[in-house]
Formats: sequence, structure tokens, C-alpha cells
Amino acid sequence: MNKVHLLGNLCFDNKLKYTPSNKAVLRNSLAVRRNYKNKSGEYDTDFINVMFFDKRAEFVNEYTKKGAKILVHGSLQTRNYEVDGVKKTFTEVVADEVEFVQPLEKKETKKEIETEVIESKEDVFKDFGDNVQLDDLELTDEDLPF
Repeated sequence: MNKVHLLGNLCFDNKLKYTPSNKAVLRNSLAVRRNYKNKSGEYDTDFINVMFFDKRAEFVNEYTKKGAKILVHGSLQTRNYEVDGVKKTFTEVVADEVEFVQPLEKKETKKEIETEVIESKEDVFKDFGDNVQLDDLELTDEDLPF
């Protein structure tokens, strides 16, 4: 059985995209706090890539933004790809269900969304090392899990 449940905060502003066959796709990462403290007495955080499809992707895009706390139910998916002759593996969660833990906030206008992006220039995750750049991965209809 391949089932994943994650409670965390969205790490990035949403960027909704569409495949050539017009299926909505939204990629983001969840910052998920571990259940135990490290040697310093603090909780560590894992950053887990999540994909949303179709109406779910459009709904998440419309009602969430960076920092929103959500609960994701889904399954783990691993894909292989090659960059400059080097094979790489990419693991992510494909969301089957999403629950909003905070009240929904419908984004009013495109100008408001652009303002949010301009105001959040600080890289709050810079101390966590390198992370997979979601925009570098091209998605085709063959990559969809259904």
C-alpha cells in the first residue's frame, strides 16, 4: 500500500501550469516539522515535493499561497530523468486529497498576487542547503500518473 499523509506549510508561491492536453498541474513543496527534537533541542523540518492535478490543482492555486498550512493525502511517486548524461531520481507526493487547515482566502486580483511575489524576496530556506528546482523539470502528458 502506497499512502502518504502530510501536514505542513507551502514553501513557494503557486505557479499553475497546463499540459499540452490542458490538464492543470501545480507543483509545490511542503515544509513538514519532524515529531522529535534534534541534539540542539529544536525540531528539524523536511521539505517534501507535492504535485496536484486537474481541479484540485486549480483549487489549491486559487485558495492558498506561500506559508498556507494544508493537509495532503496522496501517494509517493519516484521518477528518473537524465541531465547532461547524469541519471537522477526525483521523488514526490501525488495529492489525492487536500484539506485546508487555515481559513480559505480567495485571491482577489492578479495585482495582489504579483505584490505578494515582490514582497517575498528573502530566501527563508537558504540555510537548508540545495533543493530540487521545480521549474527545471518539464512535465508532459506521459508523466501524469493517470
